[in-house]
Amino acid sequence: MSESSLSRKKAARTAKKAAVPPSSRARGDKRERILDAAVRVFAQNGFHATRVSDVARAAGVADGTIYLYYVSKKALLVSRF
Repeated sequence: MSESSLSRKKAARTAKKAAVPPSSRARGDKRERILDAAVRVFAQNGFHATRVSDVARAAGVADGTIYLYYVSKKALLVSRF
């Protein structure tokens, strides 16, 4: 492979990353953190005994942040399926 084709490939990868705004990437990461935390906390405490604030604490986000992504605790539970 020539240097110019390597440079074009690198530029294409950089452009692809730039196409997704950083805030969108961060939102996806936060959504995954919330889902992962919910799975852990629901497994540990059970669905009914878990509060949204428990999930938020485990995910490292504010309580209200959960509701930016999910309308309810039940919606959070079924979103994994």
